[in-house]
Amino acid sequence: MKAYSDIDKLLDRYWDGETTLEEERMLKEYFASTDVEERHLAAAALFRALREEQSLRSNATAKKVALRPAPYMWAGRVAAAAAVMLLSAGIWWWMQSWPESGTVSQEMVAQKAEQKIMKEPRVPSVSKEAPLPQVAQANVQPHHEVKKSGNTRLHHRPAPDDTPDPEAEKAMEEIKAALALVSSKIKKGRDEAAKGAIHLESIEKISKIRTDTDG
Repeated sequence: MKAYSDIDKLLDRYWDGETTLEEERMLKEYFASTDVEERHLAAAALFRALREEQSLRSNATAKKVALRPAPYMWAGRVAAAAAVMLLSAGIWWWMQSWPESGTVSQEMVAQKAEQKIMKEPRVPSVSKEAPLPQVAQANVQPHHEVKKSGNTRLHHRPAPDDTPDPEAEKAMEEIKAALALVSSKIKKGRDEAAKGAIHLESIEKISKIRTDTDG
């Protein structure tokens, strides 16, 4: 272990972030020992806290690494078991499909071909010498165009009713009377306006004459 003065220098460099890994290891060893000077007790508490935190992190990482492979191992075992089951099922199906000898005999091929032919629909062959069936000609009546008589009506439309409606006539008379009243009012207003204009002209003439006389 170096002298205490060297520890002070290393601490100064450590606080400034200038120490190397080897120098940091030396400081950790010093503060982990029991031979720590009294003036370095505060720094010793800090290094002890850092050491405990690092230990906790290491333990947590080790637990994660130890527990992580378990699911992968379980999944691998399940996949292997499934593959074995599929392989066994394939072998069983293959053994059931083929004969025990493992070879395809001509008799089996013929039997498969005969079954395939029996399943296909058969079309009856027509002999050339057989007479063709005669199709009886139906008595088709000639189509005659049906003429429509002039008196026949497809759609019956009622004749328009020319009888005047008394209510409609009454309403029409009221409308005419109202229009006549409005027209008379307009004419009367025009007459009154014309009279007023003539009266104004007369007053202007009289006032002009008076002005000329006074002048």
